[in-house]
Amino acid sequence: RPWINGTADHMIQHDPAFEWLFEVDPTSGKYNPWLAESAELAKDGRSWHLKLRKGVQFHHGYGEFTAKDVVHNHAIWCDEKYPGRKDTPYASSQAGICQVERMEVINDHEIVMHCKVVCLDMQFYYSSAATFVIFSKAQWDKEGEMAYETKPAGTGPYMFKERQPDRYVLYERAPTPHWKWGVVD
Repeated sequence: RPWINGTADHMIQHDPAFEWLFEVDPTSGKYNPWLAESAELAKDGRSWHLKLRKGVQFHHGYGEFTAKDVVHNHAIWCDEKYPGRKDTPYASSQAGICQVERMEVINDHEIVMHCKVVCLDMQFYYSSAATFVIFSKAQWDKEGEMAYETKPAGTGPYMFKERQPDRYVLYERAPTPHWKWGVVD
């Protein structure tokens, strides 16, 4: 499952087309909101309240990015029976992305991530540093898992067009302006 357990150098092919909840600032190393608008850690350190950016559209007409996409992606990564999960470096249930044991959906753009343990590093696992990109649940529901490899729907400024393994990855500019940068060249 390359789309789920790729290494950072493998995942760089997705950078123009996919985005994360948080972006790591290359200068300061801080986690800045990206698809998440904000994140607040509970006083006990065992949950995070996230507000998600509104109006962000998935490619190929798969609609708006919402809480259901975050819940879906998290569920795939943390399903112990899912092929490829055991090889994913950040899927440990005690010290990785799967330390979030339950996602409470408040509304389409707000979730609370409830953790098994104190989870101070949750932003890392949902950031560009850990390569946890957000895929469209609507695409999975309509086309199945292999669509994530053959024609994945992201939210980035460019759309995945095609890939020839060991040769190239081709992108094209998304037809609608990007939520952050507008029209890109």
